[in-house]
Amino acid sequence: MKILLTKLLPHMERHQTNPVLAEHAHHRRKRELLARLARVRGQVEGLQRMVESGRYCPEILQQSSAVHAALQAFEKLLLQRHLERCVTQAIQKGGPAAAQARKEILDLLYRYVR
Repeated sequence: MKILLTKLLPHMERHQTNPVLAEHAHHRRKRELLARLARVRGQVEGLQRMVESGRYCPEILQQSSAVHAALQAFEKLLLQRHLERCVTQAIQKGGPAAAQARKEILDLLYRYVR
């Protein structure tokens, strides 16, 4: 965990020194997340059409598997963004915020990293 945070801190410090870069990075990351969700929505709509049209079950299951994989990729990207921004800032601040961030990291890892 310490190694992961050590790698993330320099990245965050670079953006914190330049507010314009930080804001640009935030919007770019948000667009990435929204684009992934749009793809997932399209895949789910495709699943619905497949069921409505009576497609062969194994084909539907294959598409369903792709939806699960896309959602997992979204979760991992969101977790990465959270570590890079929110958690890193809390740890840099120190005190109770840092302790809470460390606890949150463990909870998130147990819940979402597979």
